[in-house]
Amino acid sequence: MSEQAGMTYKSAGVDNSVKERVSRLFYDASKKTWVNRKGRIGEIKSGVDSFSGYRSCDFSNLKDAEVGMGNDGIGTKQVIAQRLSTYTGDYSCHRGLPKDLLAMVVDDSGVRGAESILVTTTFNFNTLGENHVKLAEHLAQGMIEAANDARVAIFSGETADLGDVVGGYGNERYIADATALWVANTKRAITGKNLKPGIPLVAYMKAVLGQMD
Repeated sequence: MSEQAGMTYKSAGVDNSVKERVSRLFYDASKKTWVNRKGRIGEIKSGVDSFSGYRSCDFSNLKDAEVGMGNDGIGTKQVIAQRLSTYTGDYSCHRGLPKDLLAMVVDDSGVRGAESILVTTTFNFNTLGENHVKLAEHLAQGMIEAANDARVAIFSGETADLGDVVGGYGNERYIADATALWVANTKRAITGKNLKPGIPLVAYMKAVLGQMD
């Protein structure tokens, strides 16, 4: 934003220093999830230790596989946590929301006989202030716990300050979405093409993926 135009990010209500702190929280949390794919399909390769730096993932041991993507969000469930934290000043109630967020994309992979391996997240806030940093601390910790449960790595993400575009309740509002990259064994993928009424279907991730893990 041009200084010559008489307006800066800060004068417009956007504090980039706070945004960088929130982005750093999510980036540091993401790094702690990369171990979930170490030695496995989708292992993270990072060249620069920066949330905006280069990183890639290793697919060299991928064979007889199909790759796909899916995305979802937590909908309006966060409004319950927003109401609670508004009344109590305690943001720890938001810690479980990332588990719901990741579950929404990971389970979509599972029903296809696939395994989610990498996830990207987007957290859009109404604004970014000191209380949002406290909120982000719990969201970031929840991301680590959720990714560990799902054995996925948080590959990258986005944090934005969108003002009144973000609805909800209270002063600390956000909406969250995630996209998952998944792999499935070509011979074991559940496409639905050959399914008919009356055919029993029992799925167990380890058995479905077999040699791919």
